[in-house]
Amino acid sequence: MKSFWRAATLLWMAGILVVSLLPGTAATPGGTVWHLLGYGVLGALWGQWRAGWMVWLLATAYGAVIEGLQWLVPYRLAETSDLLTNAAGALAGLALTRAWARLRRG
Repeated sequence: MKSFWRAATLLWMAGILVVSLLPGTAATPGGTVWHLLGYGVLGALWGQWRAGWMVWLLATAYGAVIEGLQWLVPYRLAETSDLLTNAAGALAGLALTRAWARLRRG
């Protein structure tokens, strides 16, 4: 089952990367809510097979790498607020995953 969660995490990371580097249009979703959701799912996926502190560290580092790549692309903006929102989303996703696991155990 661990390999399933690893594959799902890698696919989600690839999706975040692609969406983060494509040119934005008026119809492209974006903003704080999308950052929270995207990294919340990433935190939840990573939380299935990694230690909690490592999940937050990895997701925050991944967000930093993507913001750095956006800084290199002329049609995207790298923003500190996005990085902080990504980190918060990852932490929230991890917390929800851990809370759900505790509820299931009873």
